Amino acid sequence: MANRVGLLCLAVFAALLAATGSPAITPAAAQVDPRPNFVVVVTDDQRWDTIGRCFPSVDGTDFNAGADSCMPELTENLIANGTTFLRGEVTQALCCPSRASILTGQYSRHTGVAINEGSLFRDNSTLATWTDGAGYRTGLVGKYLNGYGLGAWVNYIPPGWDEFHSFHGHESTDNLYTNYPWIDWTEGDTAPAITRLNTVDSTSEAPCAAGNNYSTDRICWLGLEFLRADQTTPFLLYLAPVSPHSPTIPPSRYDNIYESLSLPIYPSHNVVPTPNTPAYLPTTPFSAGTLQRSVENIDTALEATRAVDDLVGVLYDELAIDGRLANTVWVFVSDNGFATLEHRLSSKQCPYMECHRVPYVVVCPPAVCASAGAGVRDASNYALNIDIAPTIADLAGISPTLRVDGRSLVPILQDPSAPWRTEWGLYENKYPLNRNALDGIVAKGSDGSWYKYIVIQGTGEVQLFNLDIDPWEITNLWNNGNYAVIQNEMATRLNDFVTNPTLTITSAPPSSTVETSATISYTSSEAVTFECGLDGAPVATCGAGTNGSVTYTNLALGTHTVTVQAVDAFNNVSAISTVTFTITDGGGGSGPFQLTVTKAGTGTGTVRSTPAGIKCGGDCTETYVSGTSVVLTAKATTGSIFTGWSGGCTGTGACQVSITAEATVTATFTRP
Repeated sequence: MANRVGLLCLAVFAALLAATGSPAITPAAAQVDPRPNFVVVVTDDQRWDTIGRCFPSVDGTDFNAGADSCMPELTENLIANGTTFLRGEVTQALCCPSRASILTGQYSRHTGVAINEGSLFRDNSTLATWTDGAGYRTGLVGKYLNGYGLGAWVNYIPPGWDEFHSFHGHESTDNLYTNYPWIDWTEGDTAPAITRLNTVDSTSEAPCAAGNNYSTDRICWLGLEFLRADQTTPFLLYLAPVSPHSPTIPPSRYDNIYESLSLPIYPSHNVVPTPNTPAYLPTTPFSAGTLQRSVENIDTALEATRAVDDLVGVLYDELAIDGRLANTVWVFVSDNGFATLEHRLSSKQCPYMECHRVPYVVVCPPAVCASAGAGVRDASNYALNIDIAPTIADLAGISPTLRVDGRSLVPILQDPSAPWRTEWGLYENKYPLNRNALDGIVAKGSDGSWYKYIVIQGTGEVQLFNLDIDPWEITNLWNNGNYAVIQNEMATRLNDFVTNPTLTITSAPPSSTVETSATISYTSSEAVTFECGLDGAPVATCGAGTNGSVTYTNLALGTHTVTVQAVDAFNNVSAISTVTFTITDGGGGSGPFQLTVTKAGTGTGTVRSTPAGIKCGGDCTETYVSGTSVVLTAKATTGSIFTGWSGGCTGTGACQVSITAEATVTATFTRP
């Protein structure tokens, strides 16, 4: 594309695109809103090591390969101008859960999507609804969630998207590269258009061309159309090609280009962790035939991914020429990785690095992130799929409308040495083949090293790896006496990740009271942030630590409800505790009645009431709701402690009194 030889002039590039069937570019009007634009590209099952060198051999650590790169457009346009996170990972290595996490910034335990079933997703608060609500133009093109278009989702358009173009209700007989059902919808349409697309019906085979039904090229073309439809409004464009998910079919232009490629053999290749190998892993190595088939599958995946690379190049050049590139943030990531015989596995749903590590490149241009570097290789910081949504929200100046687990990447984009996370959790629902689920924690230990600690839920089998010494995760340190302290640390931290805090109400108002204020005290099983709400109002922070209290004052007559919950460091939330109480008029008269006592004298002393309610020992104003009468006892230490009370009072001293010694006054009150 253009950036490989320097930017083409507008006329030449327009002529080139016209030759491929794409409409010519017209210069953009200036973007009126200065907020940044966002292009998010999410591939499917792409390994972390497929964006480095790809010819004559794969080298996942060589990002200076130029034309020999697996993805030359990505290398030259994004890797060269942004940050590549070499510890880019997903928190659950499975398509649908990971995509739900990308769209919300939440762990799958909080999105509710832990299997490949998109109907579980609560889509009322997502990156799409946040940006759309803030005036962004939003578009999704490609894969949404597994199961979309089936059952109740036949004509469903998820909220927040101004344009929505997606694979739709596909069956097992479909191939999402060449023969697939598709839905198109643009805001204002009375109904979505649902059709079936097939490459047999293509009128062009040019990359990113109108009429090319190869799915990655169609996604690219629709992305171009989205960019060209409005060049003045800030946008979020989410592109999700199915490549390189199997069964993989590359476009004809790249078929067999990597047929004789030699592949890397990592230390974890065709071996299992020892000692204490978990029972779910194969006991015998793969055969030579299986190894060869794996090589062929990788070749095909790399060839299909080149079409995604074309997509990156075409859209990058489009934004460069229309003037919006300098204000556009790019995120390139996969929904999960894939094991190609590492740990004797050929799958994605595993707890090891090859399943959780993904390509992860972010470009935040100087106009948006003034201090962000170019060509940065960050090998220290873990960037997670749950960080994408909060990063975009941060840069767009938007507050997410749900509790996110991830963090904005902006601090480490601008300074990789900035303070960053020291732990994160991973989860697999049923691995492998519907056996036992597992939980895990990746955390920095007290010795300064990074560790991964995994527990198989059904069997209790444990794996512990020192990721600094053993990044390929082949030496299991569990029950190694030299790591006893670390093992206990990781067990505690994993328990914190998977366990919700418990909250106990330690004191609350009686169910019926004449008091106009209420104090609720509570305690938690661990250090948390407490959140409280009164009478259905949004919750707000009401303390932190292992215990706290909240006081509400000037409450009206009637029934009130206070809710309290505890939130821990992993955003795990306790069960909600509810306190309900009723304020009455004390049973006398037609109430409520109100007495206001104001200490206005020059002396010192105390004022108390019977029944209890008013206790005023300094300059103060106290309000007391009661029945028809109250007895006040005032005692002066020096001078006069108050000069009167209001509210239609009668009795000894009437409404004006100056007390220089102890005195008792009975007063009756009218409705305030």
